[in-house]
Amino acid sequence: MNHNAQLPLAQPLWEHDLPPTPTSAPYLDRILETARDAADRAQALLGGKPLDADPLIDLVRLLHGRPTTEAETAATRAGLRPAQLRRLRTAFTIGGATAVNVALYLNTPQPSLIDHTVQAIQRVRPATAAPLKILRNRITDAEAGVQIRLGPDSLCYPFTVLQDDWVLARRATPSPTEAYTAARQALRSRRG
Repeated sequence: MNHNAQLPLAQPLWEHDLPPTPTSAPYLDRILETARDAADRAQALLGGKPLDADPLIDLVRLLHGRPTTEAETAATRAGLRPAQLRRLRTAFTIGGATAVNVALYLNTPQPSLIDHTVQAIQRVRPATAAPLKILRNRITDAEAGVQIRLGPDSLCYPFTVLQDDWVLARRATPSPTEAYTAARQALRSRRG
């Protein structure tokens, strides 16, 4: 065997014809946005800023400002109903990633915060025999169609019932009474 024999040189990759772009490939502007987003997130991580690692919250963040058709395709691929994704996009528009987190997940606030919130809501809610229902961070006035959710930031997020689901109605506030009143006003506005 001759070890001094030269191997044939391969043609450099850049001199080969490129295959056609697949029809399912994203447009160049989407690829550039994704690269920019990845660079921004890497810079934030290097700067010590923690990022939300929840893939569903990240999907909603990435779809912010995208066309509805693109979002509906993403919803289907993620196993969500389009209406569910629309509500999460609304939450993101109103209050960012924290609002989406509050829309999706239960959390366990301090008992004193729950007690304070319930007492404040009781002072402004119409007289009714139906008690408020409390499930961890969710305080529900089912009769009124209002739910106040306490976020991990200790703010009150006003939700209202819409087609058997809860949707964020207004921005979060530190005041339980403001959140409850805002939810009631949102319901009145929606009903006309």
